[in-house]
Amino acid sequence: MQYIEMNPVRANMVDHPAKYRWSSFAANALGESNNIIRCHDEYLGLGNNMTSRRKIYRQQFEIPIDKNETQLIQQSLHSGTPVGNEKFQRYIERVTGNKVGTYKRGRPTVQAAT
Repeated sequence: MQYIEMNPVRANMVDHPAKYRWSSFAANALGESNNIIRCHDEYLGLGNNMTSRRKIYRQQFEIPIDKNETQLIQQSLHSGTPVGNEKFQRYIERVTGNKVGTYKRGRPTVQAAT
């Protein structure tokens, strides 16, 4: 959630996610009314009531995302690779029937006989 909410800030469109018109931050963290925003399971799991959820949501933004984690997410988005270990990636392949991750294009390299 933090990665997505911080995209307009990283793009220098605004200096805080609450200032971005299309962000859900104002609704999720500050309780501003928004007819489009629907609470998803991850958000609902943050706390037992809206007050605690908003507080915990705001707290998530007090510590910036590690640059390595941001790069991992960006690489994942560009390559179509789910963020997770190899076991998780193989699970996604089984469930979707699609290869995930980065693969070299073309035919596999043939090993020369010695």
